[in-house]
Order: sequence, then structure tokens, then C-alpha cells
Amino acid sequence: CVFVCGAPVLGQWCSVRVVTTGEVAAMSQATLLSTSASLPCCHCCEHACVSVAACRPFTSAHRALMESQYADSAELISFHSVSKGTTGECGLRGGYHVLTNIHPGTVAQFYKLSSIGLCPNTIGQVVVSVLANPPKQGEPSYELFQQERQEELASLRRRAGLVSAAFNSLPNMSVVPTEAAMYAFPQVHLPPAALAAAEAAGKKPDVFYCLAMLEEAGICTVPGSGFGQTAGSHHFRTTFLPREEVMEGFVEKFKQFHMNFMEKFGPKKQ
Repeated sequence: CVFVCGAPVLGQWCSVRVVTTGEVAAMSQATLLSTSASLPCCHCCEHACVSVAACRPFTSAHRALMESQYADSAELISFHSVSKGTTGECGLRGGYHVLTNIHPGTVAQFYKLSSIGLCPNTIGQVVVSVLANPPKQGEPSYELFQQERQEELASLRRRAGLVSAAFNSLPNMSVVPTEAAMYAFPQVHLPPAALAAAEAAGKKPDVFYCLAMLEEAGICTVPGSGFGQTAGSHHFRTTFLPREEVMEGFVEKFKQFHMNFMEKFGPKKQ
């Protein structure tokens, strides 16, 4: 496989350093096997979850392929980025992908794309290196790294639980408790009056709901219609990345908005 350091942002490669196969070999096995993760990645074990229930073992697509009969034939491109790593550094742009069993001509095109960038992102390359090579046991920063990492994962679990519990406590709303990544994807059961208002406004129902939330509560979410939701259902995507000290405020603002929305468009009390 060949490592290509970088992640596309608005069509531009934010980091153009090509990592050689020798450097890949020097990386820890856990780092390689954690590629293609879309959740906080664990480099020291196979547990990589922000579970509100029990911690489940995480098996990457790369590991599944390498342990199968297709390890030498099936093509796979695995992705990982600093924004999806344990630190969740969404403001820093950088990542890598691993090309496994990919045709050499295709690999050459990746090299070409990585070579034409005019403004390499130095910080992005540094954080990708840190992501792929975390402190190892016995090194000066190892204990502090482990402490901060575990504290961050514990905080993410608490935030996930707080948001999931809040959504499930509201009428006309349900959500599957978040077990990975940093998103919640609640379903909203919109009343007929809200569906009619959305149609009159020329908006999809979930877009109508999300725009109302933005205008009235100042909360920005993403409508579920952009994610291929089941026809007739309505969702939105939100995150629980804000720090714990502000999450309770978010929850209260959202609850107030949702209750007002349902009161406005729900059945009128006689």
C-alpha cells in the first residue's frame, strides 16, 4: 500500500506530503488497522468508540480485508483524518488514505495530484504525523497523552448521553443512542400542519424544521434529506462536540424550540 498524506478541502489538497511505504512499515499495526474509521480512533487498542452503552471492539475495513481470503486481490482505499481522530481537531485540515491492491497507474495519479499543490499545509502535515504516531509507552508524554485521551473520550460519552436522553425525552422525536463518531441523527415526527407549511414555503419538511431552528434558536443543523433518509421520514444531523459546559445550554435551547414548534403546528387543544 502507499500512504498519501492529505485531505481534500474545497477541491484543494491541504497537505501534499507523500508518505513512503517504508514509513508505513514503521507505523504501529494498530494505527494501520484503524484506517477507514469514521469515529475517534484508538491507536493503542482495538476499542474505538464513544459509546453510551458498552465499549464495543472496532474492526476497520482494512483489518477485515487483511484477515480475509481476498487480502491480496480486493481493492481498498481507507481514509482517516485529524478531525476524526481522538483529538477531534476539526479546525486543522489533514489526513491520509491507504491504497491497498490499487493499480499502479491509479496510484501514480494520486502522486500527481499530491504533487501539484502550490501551498502545502505545514501544520496539517505535522498533525497527521502526530495522529499516525502517537506517544508510545516509555516516552515522556505517554502518560499525559493517555490521561487526556481517556478524559476526552469520557467527556464525549457524557455529551452523547446528554444529547440522546434529551431528544428521547421530547414528544414527536426519537433517536438511536450515539455509539460512535460525534453526531446524533434524531428523527422528527412532524405534524400535518408542519408538513403543509413546509410545502407552502417550497421547502422539504426537514429543511423547514432545521431553518426554523436556526432562525428561532440559533442552532445550526443539517437536514436528513441530504443523507438518503427513508422516504416519508424526517431527520436532522447535529453534533455534540461543543464542550460540556455549553452542552446543557444547547439542550435547553433545543427543547424550548422543539416544544414551541410542536405547539405551533400540532393539534390545537379544545
